[in-house]
Amino acid sequence: MKSLILLFCVISCVTCISEGEADRYKKCLQDYAAKTEQLDAYCETKISQLKEGIDDSIKSILKRENMTECGWKLFKDYKVDEIALNAFIQQYSNSTIDKKSFEKEIKNTFEYLALGAKIYCFSLANAFKGQFSKRNSNASDGHSIACMIKYSIDINIIDPKLYNISEGIYANEDCEAEFELWRENFPSSSLSLFFNSYKKIFGLPSAKVLECEHQKAKEEKLNEQAVACIALVHLNISDAQFQEIRTNYVNLYKKFLENKFECLDKIF
Repeated sequence: MKSLILLFCVISCVTCISEGEADRYKKCLQDYAAKTEQLDAYCETKISQLKEGIDDSIKSILKRENMTECGWKLFKDYKVDEIALNAFIQQYSNSTIDKKSFEKEIKNTFEYLALGAKIYCFSLANAFKGQFSKRNSNASDGHSIACMIKYSIDINIIDPKLYNISEGIYANEDCEAEFELWRENFPSSSLSLFFNSYKKIFGLPSAKVLECEHQKAKEEKLNEQAVACIALVHLNISDAQFQEIRTNYVNLYKKFLENKFECLDKIF
C-alpha cells in the first residue's frame, strides 16, 4: 500500500506544478520517449521518481500475492515497468492527465496482470483445479465433448492414435452447427478461456492490444489447443496422460500471458 501511495504522490506532483514547470515537465517526458536528446538533471530526477514509484507499486502487489521472486522476474523480463511508464508518458504528453483516473487505472492494471502471473508462478498443484479436479470418463459420449474431439482431430490438434480414440465416440453425432461456429470463432478472436477482456490498460484503450493477442492466438491455434485439453480429460485416459494434458493446459495459459506482455510492449 505504501508503494502505491508513493506512485500516486509522484503522479499528484504532476498536477500541482506551475504552468511554466508543466511545460518543462511535458518536454522532459517527450524527450525521454523520443530518446533523441540527452536528459538534463531535472528530467533525470523526474523520470527516476516515476520509475521508482512504478517499481515499488509492482513489488508491493507481488509481495502481497507471495510471488515476489518469480513475479518480479516475469514483469521485468516483459518490461511491465517500462510499459507503464510509456503509458503515463503517452497520456501526459498528449493531454492533461486526470490524476484520480490514472491512479485507479494503473492500480487496476497491475492487479490484473498480477492475477495472471499467479498461475504462471505457482506450482501445477494449485492450477486450474476447477477444470482438472475430477476425471469424468463417463462423459465421453456427451455431445459437446464428442464434437470437440472430432473437431480437434479434423484440424490435427489431437492424434487419435495417441489416446486410442475410436470413431464410435463421435460417429453418430451431428456436429455441423458446432463446427460452423468454431470455424468462425476460433480463428478470429480469443474466447477468453483464461483471461477476462478489459477495456483499458494503464488508462488507455485496449483495442490494439486485444487485436494483437487475437492474432497471436489465431496463428498459434491456442484456443483450439486449450479446448482439446478440456475435451481429452473426459476420455478414459491413463493417469500419466491426464497429468501431461494438465501440464499442456498450464503451458498454454503461460503462452497466453506471454503473448499479452509481448503485445503490451509492441503497442506501448
